[in-house]
Amino acid sequence: MNPARSVNDIAVLVDTLVRSSRDQKRTLGDLLDILERESEALKHGRAELIPEILGELQEGSSRAMRCEAERDSSARKLAEVLGCSPTAGEICSRLDPSLCGELKEASRGLVYAVSSLNDINRLISRQADEQGRLAELVIENLRSMAPPTGTSGGLDTTA
Repeated sequence: MNPARSVNDIAVLVDTLVRSSRDQKRTLGDLLDILERESEALKHGRAELIPEILGELQEGSSRAMRCEAERDSSARKLAEVLGCSPTAGEICSRLDPSLCGELKEASRGLVYAVSSLNDINRLISRQADEQGRLAELVIENLRSMAPPTGTSGGLDTTA
């Protein structure tokens, strides 16, 4: 640990990291809500909702990227002071246990949020694949029901 830094300075850095981790978890939670709406829209064949949802998803993704950059910067600053890698486990191994409780809790919440996003992304991917296959089947059935090109569909058009 850098002896030039006081315990109070380190506590401020830990607090900043905890806050940025919680902000990122909230932002990822917002993304999860948007993705759940997308999943519901796909599930119920509400394609008209998808463009608006994708716009919200793009905005939410931008916010999430900013939060990740802030959290990463906070973790790197603290890790530099402590002389370790910027992971919660490494950071906590160098801190007084009294400073680690909130950091570990925020880290667990963030890991859970990322895991939830991965789960919903897999579900949406499967749903989109199913929707694509369904659309192909519908098109194939429509083509098989349509009269061949160049015919009159069974009507005598010679007059």
